[in-house]
Amino acid sequence: MLRTLEVYMTTNLQRGPTARELFVHTNTVDYRLKRISQLTGFDVSTVSGICRLRAALIIRKYGDRNHSGPFRAEGEFDSGVECK
Repeated sequence: MLRTLEVYMTTNLQRGPTARELFVHTNTVDYRLKRISQLTGFDVSTVSGICRLRAALIIRKYGDRNHSGPFRAEGEFDSGVECK
């Protein structure tokens, strides 16, 4: 589901382009976004929720690179979503 969230953010929060990039149906994207909201407690349909999820992805990317835990950066990611 991380990949779905990353692609959703890089496609400027558009379901159609997200589905095409992931080679899935838009209903699958909707389901995954709903699950992400349920699992994280952050609503992906709000600016606040998206900003918090983006912050979590940034922490995951730039977290302690010497740490072997879940916050170890594993790849480059630029969400394209600007939070202020």
